[in-house]
Amino acid sequence: MKSLQEEIPTKTFIKIIDVSKSNAQELLSELIKEMGGLDLILISLSAFNDFCGNYKATPEQEAWQIEVDLKGFVKMAQVALQVFEQQRSGHLVGITSISALRASLYSPIYSSSKIFIQQYLESIRRRIQLKNIPICVTDIVPGWVANERYNPKYASNKYWVIGLKEAGRQIIDAINKNTKQAYVLKKWMIAVCAIKCTPDWFHHWLFSGF
Repeated sequence: MKSLQEEIPTKTFIKIIDVSKSNAQELLSELIKEMGGLDLILISLSAFNDFCGNYKATPEQEAWQIEVDLKGFVKMAQVALQVFEQQRSGHLVGITSISALRASLYSPIYSSSKIFIQQYLESIRRRIQLKNIPICVTDIVPGWVANERYNPKYASNKYWVIGLKEAGRQIIDAINKNTKQAYVLKKWMIAVCAIKCTPDWFHHWLFSGF
């Protein structure tokens, strides 16, 4: 983070927040005050690790993953939404996953958390619309992204893998357009219905290890 900060010519802020801790919301509120306000927040949380996708997760590890992936997301969103509603403007962006399309045999807590977050974002969007407050809510749905943790064995078909820079471009484009939901890659939109309707054995093969 510090090396990245040095590359950015404008003023930037760094604050370490463990979203599984009870003081997470207080620390985010402090950061917002230090920055002088908040126009947009992008929440991308994942405690996904090797133990999450190979049946080796202990109950304690799964409980920790829930604290980060699910409860941590809600904690951060609640603070941001309170600020947005008070100033009657803002943009909440959540990173979910293509795993939210269907429950995963290999990473049940991860996929279930992403399913929850998608429903949570939609519920927040409807609540804001009912209150007639001009706050944008965007759900970014990535598929396989070739980042530093990417392992080719997790992707059954390289046709569905996107590079890190292109993924970033598509995410920024979706945010700038105030898109409600954006798939990365965009062609995942075509596969959505098929994924939801495929037999279990095909779904498990397609998302093996993801």
